[in-house]
Amino acid sequence: EVLWVRMNVFWLRECEGHRYFFASLQDMTKLQENKLVEDAGEQDLEELTEKQWKHIEKYYGDFPCGCVLLKVPLDANGNVVDCEFIYANQEVCRITGGNVDRMHFMATKAFYHREEEIFDKLYRAAYLGEKIDISIIYSTYSRRYLKLVFTRYQRGYVCCMVENETRVHMC
Repeated sequence: EVLWVRMNVFWLRECEGHRYFFASLQDMTKLQENKLVEDAGEQDLEELTEKQWKHIEKYYGDFPCGCVLLKVPLDANGNVVDCEFIYANQEVCRITGGNVDRMHFMATKAFYHREEEIFDKLYRAAYLGEKIDISIIYSTYSRRYLKLVFTRYQRGYVCCMVENETRVHMC
């Protein structure tokens, strides 16, 4: 039996001469075996299973950098018009106080007048499987410079890694 895996590697930080990375693995066996060609507009999004929720909490819960899982539904025309925050790890909860509405507000404020660009990037990550790096943005709420990385968790879901780049940006 063959297991096809896609690995994403994220650089986290450099501290005392050591470089820290995070690796994320995604099981691609089903896609490889069936040679699926997905049409984003034809299928409903699958809900996450209990096993997936346990996996998310196990691997991302105590992660030292922020991690948010977003559900990215499409409208009848196949366009992204909003996203739903469905999980935030402890680091993001620490920054936002664990309030999902506050997270949505912070994201809306950070990307004011850039919604179309962000929705396009969310679509490309959630449905085309692209890794999207978003340049450093300044969050007036947390008073930090943040770098965001969007990767596909599964079809229609995006894992957003949030890295605090304040120290790097201030140097």
